[in-house]
Amino acid sequence: MKKYLVAPFTEKRFKGGITHLANLLVEEYPDSEVINTLVVEGGDDTKGKLKWVNIQSSMGLMARLWKVEPSSLVHFHTSISIAFLKDMIVCLPILLFKNVKLVWHIHYAVYEDVFRYEGKMKFFYKWFLQKCAVVVCLGKNFEQEVIENYGLRNTAYLMNPSTLDIECKEKTGQGPIQFAFMGSPDARKGIIDLMKAVSKMHKEEAELHIYGAPLEPQIVTEFNKLVEENENLVYHGYISGADRIEAICKSDFLVLPSKGEGLPLVIVEYLSCGKPVIVTDVGANRDVVHNGKNGILFKYQKSEDLANALQSAKDWMTEERRRILMEERKLYHKSSFFATLNEIYKRAAKE
Repeated sequence: MKKYLVAPFTEKRFKGGITHLANLLVEEYPDSEVINTLVVEGGDDTKGKLKWVNIQSSMGLMARLWKVEPSSLVHFHTSISIAFLKDMIVCLPILLFKNVKLVWHIHYAVYEDVFRYEGKMKFFYKWFLQKCAVVVCLGKNFEQEVIENYGLRNTAYLMNPSTLDIECKEKTGQGPIQFAFMGSPDARKGIIDLMKAVSKMHKEEAELHIYGAPLEPQIVTEFNKLVEENENLVYHGYISGADRIEAICKSDFLVLPSKGEGLPLVIVEYLSCGKPVIVTDVGANRDVVHNGKNGILFKYQKSEDLANALQSAKDWMTEERRRILMEERKLYHKSSFFATLNEIYKRAAKE
């Protein structure tokens, strides 16, 4: 059966998440045909604003999809809000007239964000999702919400994989806890709150190492102010490759106090290296981080919640927890992911 991989293939956007996975799929299934959902560069509709460039991009994508072979398998990667709705409309012709086996892959795990227009469009959402061969969900809880709200029987849970297969050596000696933040250092990711929380801890007690794209102006101001008061905040900028692996192994905990998430790639990267994480109970985080076993999962309602989570890291690591982290490393590797995805493809082909 002919297979099409439909995703945003670009180096300029989605440096984690969808593009990371899309590139892995191309490597694993080289005979598949690739269709780029970013037909027009700059078609960024993730902020809920539909612009003319988005309409152009959608029309071009719809025309490209119309060329797929009838009864083929189409693996379409989508996200949230207006992009989610737009992608549905783009796929309508091939669902209605091409009889494709559509694997609809949702790369987010907060129900309200994905189905933002549910009130007006629920009938359409339900019809479309039922027409899909398989609806792939990033989180188990998200999948359950979709099942309950739409009565679907064609869903599957699939966690995005890590490509890292490194067993970090156990750190020896004493010293401050090494917290690490990796990702886009912006307000939505809770970076300012994290900087404030760690700056209140003594340098001998903890350090925070920040890895990511250039800081936003308002964060730079806050960052410099906090560094003057306490030297346990270090900004390293964007890193990749061997430098990224070295940073993971040097740190004791990844910390991501995000207000909303799908499933950040860096979480599964840390877990695949046997390293614990401290993350908020949002999105699909709760599906991979089991509080007290492979990390610290906390509900973030006030600043004290983050401070308490950081304090609890002091004596967190035990031999039993280290054993669990080491044993579960393979769960997050791409081999497990592709074993599950191949079963999803077989299931879709039978629909």
